[in-house]
Amino acid sequence: MESVNSTNNQEKVASPPDWLTRVPVPIFGAPLGLLGLSLVSAMNEYLAKIPMLKTISLILGAVILITGILTHMTRWAIRRDAFMRDLRNVAIAPFFGQIGIAFLLLAEGTRELNGQVAQTAFLAGSAVSSLLTFYWLFIGSRQKFALSGVTPGWLVPPIGLLYVGLLAPVFNMDMISSTALIAGSISAIGSIGLLCTRLIMGPSLPSPAKPALAIAVAIPALMLLAILESNALRASIFANTLFFTTAFSYIVSIGVFAKIMNGKFALSWWAFGMPLIAAAIAFTAFSHIHTSLFISVLANASAFLGLVIVTGLSISSLDAVRQHFAYKAK
Repeated sequence: MESVNSTNNQEKVASPPDWLTRVPVPIFGAPLGLLGLSLVSAMNEYLAKIPMLKTISLILGAVILITGILTHMTRWAIRRDAFMRDLRNVAIAPFFGQIGIAFLLLAEGTRELNGQVAQTAFLAGSAVSSLLTFYWLFIGSRQKFALSGVTPGWLVPPIGLLYVGLLAPVFNMDMISSTALIAGSISAIGSIGLLCTRLIMGPSLPSPAKPALAIAVAIPALMLLAILESNALRASIFANTLFFTTAFSYIVSIGVFAKIMNGKFALSWWAFGMPLIAAAIAFTAFSHIHTSLFISVLANASAFLGLVIVTGLSISSLDAVRQHFAYKAK
């Protein structure tokens, strides 16, 4: 009897931890939000008066990014079946593109601190975003299409490509900028169209996935930032259309976020972090070109709300972790 108990205990010790099978792919919302906060805090004239804000959010974002990558590498090593199941799922796999976007945010945030680190982060982010897009299209083409497979995650690869195109000239990679922007725009339009079709025709999105619709805010915001880089287009009707599209989607998302705050915290809430901050960055850049009280107020208010939202999500995340371990201890 003792021998049987000993064998069972050894098997329990030897077996990989079950929690690795349940680690969600989109765990990179936190570093995206924090790294985005480091950028907007440097751009906004009021938040820039708190220099430690950029430094702290940049360091925390980088640390959590590395932790997330190591977590998924551990999944691949000892829970490969669960990892590969997610990687082959056309609805889930696109969320791996968050890693590429996080590296691009890190590249922009460290550009003035360490050029070599920023260049390396940009190359890593560009590679991950590009390869993930090709892989996403590959697995999608090999599976029978169904609207049930269309999720907000389909917006992540286009965002990655748009961001690559936006940052490429900054890192002396002008030759890939236009290609990335065009590819990102086309794939964004296609993904938004399919997602809207699913929302209208069904099946409805699972409740935990609905907050991720906020990811869409980042698309017109990044397109607007790209347009503002062009002297010929920054004052065009196209730029104004993108501004109001971003403003409308931003206000709607803020309203939705305020509504769901009454519920229990979920990891998907982090989907509001980076997109809303991307909008704040776009508003700030737009305010530097178009002087208007409305635009100025929107830019400052969105930057401040970005700080409040990321701080609130960080506190909620820490509290959720505390509760988890407190429950386990019982």
